[in-house]
Amino acid sequence: MRPTTLVLALALLLSACAADSGQSAGPDTAAITVDVDADTATNPATLGDPSEHARLTGLAAALTGDWELVQATMDGEALPLVDSAPITLTATPSGFSGNAACNSYSADVTVDGDVLSLDHMAVTRMACDEARMTVEGLYVTALEQITGFTAETDGLLLTGPGVELRYRPTGT
Repeated sequence: MRPTTLVLALALLLSACAADSGQSAGPDTAAITVDVDADTATNPATLGDPSEHARLTGLAAALTGDWELVQATMDGEALPLVDSAPITLTATPSGFSGNAACNSYSADVTVDGDVLSLDHMAVTRMACDEARMTVEGLYVTALEQITGFTAETDGLLLTGPGVELRYRPTGT
């Protein structure tokens, strides 16, 4: 069968996991887009063993939230940050969005096994001062290379070939 990306399948999975634990799957329940085939999508019971349910639920919980970039490197070089123009990331069930120092951005997020990828990235085209535009260009380039993440006690680390983007939860 042809793989189909379905947020609905994961939402059903998360609902089933919450129902098994006696918790509600209310509006705070997070989902991540995952690749599943059409047979799996029509029968949530075939989504795998309970450990896979827990892994996917953990991925969703670790990524979901509002984040601010605090440190970034690309090819071993620190990316300059502009204090007056914070770079933000909001992870939701439908993808990533945020502010890249000047312009807003958004992208679809797909998790396939242990690989995270961003698709359909869009960035608005407002002009800002040179410092913000430089930082934004570097950040968007780095973000497009992301292939993985690590949930840390004090934040989120997105990684890719030669890229590390370290975030803290907003408001901290």
